[in-house]
Amino acid sequence: MITHRNVIANVIQICTYEAPHRKKLMDPRNQSPHTESVLGLLPLSHIYGLVVIAHASVYKGDGVIILPKFEFKSFLGAIQKFKIEMLFLVRRVILQATCTS
Repeated sequence: MITHRNVIANVIQICTYEAPHRKKLMDPRNQSPHTESVLGLLPLSHIYGLVVIAHASVYKGDGVIILPKFEFKSFLGAIQKFKIEMLFLVRRVILQATCTS
């Protein structure tokens, strides 16, 4: 069973692991934390989507763009429109993208 404490521990682990990299990307002029735009394509009912996209990304202050389902055109359109910097994908999406192009 996955508890709230498990989810919180995973969020803290992810943020602690990424902290040195994000510190390097910090704007030296105003010392504001580095944030990114991420695409929430994975199902949030799955533990990876729940922890990495729904919780950790929001905890870090990242903008999360949620797509209701995977359609290749809307997927590419969202990347371009919202200037997505980080993609969390599964093999099926990558395979479909390579077969479509």
